Amino acid sequence: MSNDAHVPPNYHQEAVADYLRLLRTGDEDGAFFGLIDLGPGIGPQLLAAFPALPAPAEREFVLRVLWEMRAPQALPLLAEVLRDRRDNCWRTALDGLVAFARPEAVGILEAAIAEEARSPQPNTVFLEWAREALEQAREACRQ
Repeated sequence: MSNDAHVPPNYHQEAVADYLRLLRTGDEDGAFFGLIDLGPGIGPQLLAAFPALPAPAEREFVLRVLWEMRAPQALPLLAEVLRDRRDNCWRTALDGLVAFARPEAVGILEAAIAEEARSPQPNTVFLEWAREALEQAREACRQ
């Protein structure tokens, strides 16, 4: 149902809620492919749902759906998640930025690395992962 012109107004919001409930029952594949099948039109609803997701695994899941769809509106969220190291969502954000293979993603990675390098106590694990992601993203942009 990816043709948004024929979609009822609340369809995407309700579908996202339904698939997130499915995820919570343990059917990650069903939830993932159900959301992917809805198409990039669900990007705004996923972005809106993200802050309220209680579990890191749910946040990682939504990030992965967004970047698998290459939803450009996800780039600011991926940048924001890189700054939050409470859980491993930042690693999923790195994967997403590499997958985008766009100059904007490279810029986000460069900024995150520069910001972390300037901090009083830089997170060396983050810097290592982010530098590797930056190399991969640059390479992907060249292809």
